[in-house]
Amino acid sequence: MTSVGALLAVYDEHMRGVEPEPPAGVRYERDGPLLRVAGWHRGYISGPRDIGLSGAELDRLIARQRDYFAARGQAVGWPVCAHDQLPAATIAE
Repeated sequence: MTSVGALLAVYDEHMRGVEPEPPAGVRYERDGPLLRVAGWHRGYISGPRDIGLSGAELDRLIARQRDYFAARGQAVGWPVCAHDQLPAATIAE
């Protein structure tokens, strides 16, 4: 029997991974723990389950992504999953 954790690890590897080389017209850029994908009809941001940042550092990372895609005039998607590790300050008590 396969554990839930093992299934989630396979899901993360498949969904958070990208092709080693971007397609023509698409750029991969790293910003800390995140991968930005720019050049499609809309941008895309992918990151690990645990970004490893909180507070002002996390706020700056998020603002950089917003500003980057706004400067390109491009919508952006940044999917998160229920099993992602959210910074403690974002979890309501």
